[in-house]
Amino acid sequence: MKTQLELTLKEQELRRARKQAGARAVQRNAGGFLLVRSWLERITNIFEGNRFGAMTVMLTFQSCLGSVAAYYATMNNAELAVILAASVTMSSNAAFIAQSPAAWCVRIFIISLIANISIIALNIL
Repeated sequence: MKTQLELTLKEQELRRARKQAGARAVQRNAGGFLLVRSWLERITNIFEGNRFGAMTVMLTFQSCLGSVAAYYATMNNAELAVILAASVTMSSNAAFIAQSPAAWCVRIFIISLIANISIIALNIL
């Protein structure tokens, strides 16, 4: 049987490993909710686990969305919107192609999605 000291050391090793892996826990207000990892970290971990497959799908989807945003901006003669759509789309593509850290890739991808969807929505209205 393991002693209490061995169990405590094992728990400390697990906590240290979780901290090193970047798994932060966010505690909800004292309503008895469980500790939940942040949404962004979960997405980053999923991306890191399936890096090349996810990168291919995300790169293709984001490039198509960026070209649709640029199309709508061009149709409304909004040059600034075309520049913004091209810039965020190319920066996301560059992060994927350069194999940047997973957190960078996911964050730039999300920024690109928000910017391109906003450009599409503003130019459709």
